[in-house]
Amino acid sequence: MQNTLFNKTFRDSEGNITLAQMPNLPLIVWIAASLLKLIFTSGKINIGLDVYSKRIEYKLLSC
Repeated sequence: MQNTLFNKTFRDSEGNITLAQMPNLPLIVWIAASLLKLIFTSGKINIGLDVYSKRIEYKLLSC
């Protein structure tokens, strides 16, 4: 198999075409918590979601 830009970008190590993959669990939880913060704009639920989403965001960015 030729080592083209397409192959480097869209093929995995076994040669299969890979266009997308499921996001990991912390990313899904961070997105859900961030969206729930838009619904619960005040109160203890919002504070908890804010703390939780920032904690996960920190872990995602520190990898």
